[in-house]
Amino acid sequence: MKTLTTLLLSFLFTIVAQAQISVFEANQELDPETGEVLTIEESIVLNLMGASYDQLDISNISLSCPPGAVGYFLSLGNSSEVFELTSGLAMSTGCLEDLPGPNEGIISSSACGGGDGSGDEDLEEISGVPTNDACILEFDIKAFGNAFVFDYVFGSEEYDSYVCTPFNDVFAFLITGPNPNGEDYVNQNIALIPNTNLPVAINTVNDGIPDGGANDDCLLEYSNFYAGESPALDFEGLTQTFTAYAEVIACETYHLKLAIADGSDSALDSGVFIEGGSLEAEPQLTITENGGIEALSLNDEGTIESIFETDDGTEAKILIENCNTREISFDLGEIEETCTLFLEISGTAENGTDFTNAEGGIVPDVITFTPEQSNRTLEFVAQGDDTEEGIETIIVKVIGIDGMICGSENLVIKTQTIRLIDNAAEYTEVFAIENNYGPFDENISIPVSAIGGDSYNWFPAEYFENPNQRATNMTLLEDVTYGCEISNNACTETVYMRDFEFNQDIVEPIDTLDTGLTSLEDLGINIFPNPVVDYLNLSGIRSDFTAVIYDQNGQQILETTETKIDFSFFDAGLYFIAIELEGRRYFEKVLK
Repeated sequence: MKTLTTLLLSFLFTIVAQAQISVFEANQELDPETGEVLTIEESIVLNLMGASYDQLDISNISLSCPPGAVGYFLSLGNSSEVFELTSGLAMSTGCLEDLPGPNEGIISSSACGGGDGSGDEDLEEISGVPTNDACILEFDIKAFGNAFVFDYVFGSEEYDSYVCTPFNDVFAFLITGPNPNGEDYVNQNIALIPNTNLPVAINTVNDGIPDGGANDDCLLEYSNFYAGESPALDFEGLTQTFTAYAEVIACETYHLKLAIADGSDSALDSGVFIEGGSLEAEPQLTITENGGIEALSLNDEGTIESIFETDDGTEAKILIENCNTREISFDLGEIEETCTLFLEISGTAENGTDFTNAEGGIVPDVITFTPEQSNRTLEFVAQGDDTEEGIETIIVKVIGIDGMICGSENLVIKTQTIRLIDNAAEYTEVFAIENNYGPFDENISIPVSAIGGDSYNWFPAEYFENPNQRATNMTLLEDVTYGCEISNNACTETVYMRDFEFNQDIVEPIDTLDTGLTSLEDLGINIFPNPVVDYLNLSGIRSDFTAVIYDQNGQQILETTETKIDFSFFDAGLYFIAIELEGRRYFEKVLK
């Protein structure tokens, strides 16, 4: 399973408590990539995964907790400086619904929801006492990186009255798999007091005051990691926020076990809060892509649409031979040692011939990063030839790191497919919005648009409101030839507007021509406010009309006969309004 981290969605969960911290039962969610319904176990792990979700491959998930003992928490604001986490996974030895504050007494229960109250042998070995009411989450994980981390807080009702007693409630994060420093991890606990090999439990992190008498198994010197009580929770005490960290071998499989249990009895519950989205692979790889042009076309309805789409549904970019370039940047953030990424560069275009790097050579498939240079950029330059080759493709995948090639398709990080074309002429076009070429009266203003470039120069410039914008208004005259120079870096295509039709015998519904009236304002019709925030008003209209709203790409987004038009749900930007009135159409530009 590889899924995107989601925020806690309140409409998917049943709220079972209202306080400064709310808790939610764990329900099934939808996989944001496939739309499939996930199991509760998959949904829980989904909420743990962070921004580097595509660097983690999760499988074989199991959950062994009493009903009502595991779910999600959500902080309703700055509830306390003691408890810093905002949202995530909550695991308890009691009932989830008992966790929110304020602290009104002792939380003491046997296994929630009729559980059998069983403990866990691994936790018993760590805590040194029998355990009960265990709650355990396990899964296998592969990481595209050399480490993974997560943040958590441990809390308990055993604080502060049962320090240095057999009631040693405990939490552990156990890892099994190959250790990059030699041998193997075998249920090795990585939920540790910082800079030690000590587990997080009542008798290791506490207020430093023994309640059951000092003994060899009780430590009091780590009270600086004890945060005390938070009014947001009903626990008597909490640790500070800790980070669990494990060095791993990239692309190898590891088994992780998150477990919490009561020590010696089933009374006085404990819990662990794991920050949502904090399960990350390190280093975190961020990929950004720049350059190329959008491949657009005008469809039969007269609106602009994308010719190609990426895997995530966004518009794909194209390269043009001898014209433009495409850049892919790889950023590893802060790293302490040299790191190497391995790429697979494939597709129908030939590396070093159809495309090259900036120096004219082969684009490398191995990139080395250092602490001083943790961001590297590859440039793809489209080279020209005299052969008509149609559309060629360049596919770039990140397939390995630090000498390890990942065999799992879930850990292959794919960038957008680059499409390489022979020339720009097929993808450059100028047109009147709504693909309407008349008949018109002379000297009116109509919206026009162009596609296929990264810069535009309409001509003759004096007839265009903004001659260097892709979409603009044009003053229409019968004896003028209109066009646009559409540029892509070093390449420029000159494209002419097709001929317009003009009215010859004009039937005047009102005396507009005799008086020189050619605009809505001259007709006494006002459009306000402009720029608009919420509602655009039309006043002075004395007959039936239709108003049509277009975006700057010429796509119709609204048609209405109302004089008060709701713009509140439109994004900020440039729009055109066409008023169809008494057999004529008048265009005005509207800004939001």
